Amino acid sequence: MRMAEKWKSKPKKWRIKVAVMFLCQLFCLGSALWLFSKKKILCGFLALLTVVLLAIPLGVEKHFCCTIALPVYFFMLAYALGPLLGDGYRLYHLTSWWDKLLHCAGGVFFAMLGLFLAQFLSHGKNLSPALTAVFALCFSMAVAVLWEFFEYGADRLFAMDMQNDTYITQIHSYLISGQLGELGHLKGIESVTVNGMPMEGYLDIGLIDTMNDMLIETVGALGYVLLNALDRGRHPVFQPSGRAS
Repeated sequence: MRMAEKWKSKPKKWRIKVAVMFLCQLFCLGSALWLFSKKKILCGFLALLTVVLLAIPLGVEKHFCCTIALPVYFFMLAYALGPLLGDGYRLYHLTSWWDKLLHCAGGVFFAMLGLFLAQFLSHGKNLSPALTAVFALCFSMAVAVLWEFFEYGADRLFAMDMQNDTYITQIHSYLISGQLGELGHLKGIESVTVNGMPMEGYLDIGLIDTMNDMLIETVGALGYVLLNALDRGRHPVFQPSGRAS
């Protein structure tokens, strides 16, 4: 009875946040059981990890004594679920845009976090809006680079394909010119055979995917920083506790 009274005494938006988080966690637990039954062990552990990630936003609110705006809170939960839906439910393979959507969302999310960190670390001092914007953009870009380092390490050490390969039809390289210091060109590549296996073209082994991912995350971060500058801080993502979200 006391728990019910304590629950009802909480703000309505907080109860909504907890309820939605709980439903998402139930989905992840159910997904983990299903994925383990299908022998998809790594995806199953990803589902369990997502259960923890979903609790982080409310943990941030409690630890930093702030309130996350409700639409942004839902955005964070959706972003946390994205990799599970991509790997566990094969959206990375069923759609051509899911991975890019998550990278763009990641750029926005980490720019939000960068702005919050700039304000938090300033200990209440008034910082230049331009300085905080640059910090948020650089913070988001740095996270994007670190993630690509992680993908590169996973591919090199564990023979994965996180940096997705792309077929290309032309190569420009000094290594194929035959002349010292001259750039060689190979165009119109229609097929390549490796160990007797024909392919549609030459594989770039992840370079294009990596650069596109970082560019998309940068665009997402830059877009949010510009919108925040135009808004002039009237709708902060993280608000001190006690203010309405």
